[in-house]
Amino acid sequence: NTHHGSSLAHAMIAAALVGDAALVKQIGTALGDDGPRRIAEALAELAGREGRLQLQSASTAIAELGRRGLLDLTKVRAAAQGTPVANVLG
Repeated sequence: NTHHGSSLAHAMIAAALVGDAALVKQIGTALGDDGPRRIAEALAELAGREGRLQLQSASTAIAELGRRGLLDLTKVRAAAQGTPVANVLG
Protein backbone atom coordinates (compact mmCIF):
# COMPACT_ATOMS: atom_id res chain seq x y z
CA ASN A 1 0.00 0.00 0.00
CA THR A 2 1.83 3.08 -1.23
CA HIS A 3 -0.19 5.58 0.79
CA HIS A 4 0.45 3.66 4.00
CA GLY A 5 4.20 3.69 3.40
CA SER A 6 4.11 7.40 2.69
CA SER A 7 2.17 8.11 5.92
CA LEU A 8 4.63 6.01 7.90
CA ALA A 9 7.57 7.91 6.43
CA HIS A 10 5.96 11.23 7.35
CA ALA A 11 5.31 9.86 10.84
CA MET A 12 8.98 8.87 11.09
CA ILE A 13 10.09 12.39 10.15
CA ALA A 14 7.74 13.80 12.79
CA ALA A 15 9.12 11.36 15.37
CA ALA A 16 12.66 12.32 14.36
CA LEU A 17 11.85 16.00 14.81
CA VAL A 18 10.67 15.45 18.39
CA GLY A 19 13.49 13.01 19.09
CA ASP A 20 11.31 9.97 19.80
CA ALA A 21 13.87 7.23 19.11
CA ALA A 22 11.56 4.38 20.18
CA LEU A 23 8.88 5.46 17.72
CA VAL A 24 11.47 5.95 14.98
CA LYS A 25 12.66 2.36 15.49
CA GLN A 26 9.10 1.05 15.43
CA ILE A 27 8.29 2.87 12.19
CA GLY A 28 11.63 1.84 10.68
CA THR A 29 10.74 -1.79 11.34
CA ALA A 30 7.30 -1.30 9.79
CA LEU A 31 8.78 0.34 6.68
CA GLY A 32 11.41 -2.38 6.27
CA ASP A 33 13.62 -2.33 3.18
CA ASP A 34 11.38 0.25 1.57
CA GLY A 35 12.15 2.75 4.33
CA PRO A 36 14.99 4.75 2.77
CA ARG A 37 13.05 5.33 -0.45
CA ARG A 38 9.89 6.28 1.45
CA ILE A 39 11.81 8.71 3.66
CA ALA A 40 13.50 10.32 0.66
CA GLU A 41 10.07 10.70 -0.99
CA ALA A 42 8.53 12.18 2.15
CA LEU A 43 11.39 14.68 2.41
CA ALA A 44 10.96 15.56 -1.28
CA GLU A 45 7.26 16.24 -0.62
CA LEU A 46 8.28 18.65 2.13
CA ALA A 47 10.57 20.39 -0.34
CA GLY A 48 7.63 20.90 -2.67
CA ARG A 49 4.92 21.79 -0.20
CA GLU A 50 6.21 23.42 2.95
CA GLY A 51 9.28 25.19 1.65
CA ARG A 52 12.95 25.04 2.48
CA LEU A 53 12.83 25.64 6.21
CA GLN A 54 10.83 22.54 7.05
CA LEU A 55 12.90 20.44 4.67
CA GLN A 56 16.05 21.69 6.40
CA SER A 57 14.89 20.80 9.91
CA ALA A 58 13.47 17.45 8.77
CA SER A 59 16.72 16.59 6.96
CA THR A 60 18.75 17.54 10.03
CA ALA A 61 16.56 15.27 12.16
CA ILE A 62 16.94 12.40 9.66
CA ALA A 63 20.72 12.91 9.51
CA GLU A 64 20.80 12.73 13.32
CA LEU A 65 18.98 9.38 13.16
CA GLY A 66 21.70 8.21 10.79
CA ARG A 67 24.41 9.27 13.22
CA ARG A 68 22.67 7.39 16.02
CA GLY A 69 22.45 4.25 13.89
CA LEU A 70 18.65 4.31 13.76
CA LEU A 71 18.61 4.75 10.01
CA ASP A 72 20.83 3.94 7.03
CA LEU A 73 21.54 7.46 5.81
CA THR A 74 23.58 6.19 2.86
CA LYS A 75 20.49 4.45 1.49
CA VAL A 76 18.31 7.51 2.05
CA ARG A 77 20.89 9.66 0.22
CA ALA A 78 20.99 7.17 -2.65
CA ALA A 79 17.20 7.19 -2.87
CA ALA A 80 17.19 11.01 -2.84
CA GLN A 81 19.58 11.36 -5.80
CA GLY A 82 18.30 13.87 -8.32
CA THR A 83 15.86 15.51 -5.89
CA PRO A 84 16.24 18.73 -3.85
CA VAL A 85 16.63 16.46 -0.83
CA ALA A 86 20.03 15.20 -1.98
CA ASN A 87 21.53 18.65 -1.42
CA VAL A 88 20.26 19.10 2.12
CA LEU A 89 21.18 15.59 3.25
CA GLY A 90 24.76 16.45 2.34
